[in-house]
Amino acid sequence: MTLSDQTVHNKSNTLLSLCMIVKNEAKNLPRCLSLVQPYVDEMVIIDTGSEDGTPEIAASYGAKVGYFPWCDDFAAARNYALAQVTGQWVLMLDADEELVAEGEKLRQVLESNPDTLAYVLEYREMIDEEERTPSYRICLFRNLPEFSYVGKYHEVLQYQGQNLPSPLSYLKGVEIKHYGFRPEVVKQKHLTRSIPMLERMRQSDGLSIRLLYCLAAMYADVDNMEQAAACSAEIFERLMPNLMTGTPPEDSNFIPCTVFSLGVQALQQEDYETAQLLCQRGLEWCPNYPPLNYLTGLLVKNLGFSRGSIAYFEYCLAMAEDGSYYRGEPFDLIYMTTGSAFELGCTYQDLGETQKAIAAFKTALRFDINYLPAKERLDLLIH
Repeated sequence: MTLSDQTVHNKSNTLLSLCMIVKNEAKNLPRCLSLVQPYVDEMVIIDTGSEDGTPEIAASYGAKVGYFPWCDDFAAARNYALAQVTGQWVLMLDADEELVAEGEKLRQVLESNPDTLAYVLEYREMIDEEERTPSYRICLFRNLPEFSYVGKYHEVLQYQGQNLPSPLSYLKGVEIKHYGFRPEVVKQKHLTRSIPMLERMRQSDGLSIRLLYCLAAMYADVDNMEQAAACSAEIFERLMPNLMTGTPPEDSNFIPCTVFSLGVQALQQEDYETAQLLCQRGLEWCPNYPPLNYLTGLLVKNLGFSRGSIAYFEYCLAMAEDGSYYRGEPFDLIYMTTGSAFELGCTYQDLGETQKAIAAFKTALRFDINYLPAKERLDLLIH
């Protein structure tokens, strides 16, 4: 995304400003600030009601600390924080994130690209015992009044009131690591903050499909399966017109993973007709999303068409090899690596094609040498 004929309004000598909103982040904030401090010229941190000394920690790192009364609106808080920034560029982070970058390279890029408005950075979820694909986020952008956030929850950065247009500039060698989804952290935040906030929004204004999907996942994380199922049922009902006509939903965010989640539930319940509809539409809307291809392979196999499932598992493996998979949402790598190779091996074994089964199980073990199901199957076939 470039400036085109726009003029950069900010003439500050400060190049890069860190901008954050925080609440009760005493455990995370020192790590975040100590890692980002060498790269920025200014740190603006807005507290929304901490009770654990978070503002004092921020001040000890030299940050400019401000306060914003919480009003169930992340966009409002971020926009207030943006208004306090004086740098030419803004780096927007959360306290449970960390910047990984080459300091001089980062500054050289910002100084040497006068026409660039914003950069997309690689964003990685650091989840124990789970390897996920990265997503990409716009959290480095020029300090211009045309930039603002919208959305009370899962707020989105916009430019001149519109979503940022493509193509966007990707900044290689700089990434954000996010530690907020660790199990010991997630439940408490869901119970005390996120679920109550989303339920208040649900009662007052309703929720988008994306936020309803998030709420369903949160209820599952806190073991409230009844409410998770109720949210999923509402999502399915709202998606039904699109599923019947094939028209992609206007609210397209999170649709691939939402359809995948509904499809998994349908397959587990042996509701093959619903699973088939979800897989068909999901692949029409996002054909290179590996979890949906993996699920379709399982469905076809369950319907008794083992040989037909092979193409789906092989396509997942091919996407892993050439990197052609959908990158709009992070997902567990197992769907296009170990899992697909293992299911491919099981399918060949069922068909009596032993050598192909052996090759597939060996492929699964190349992805994960400790994957026990593949080890067991391979041992039986070899011995």
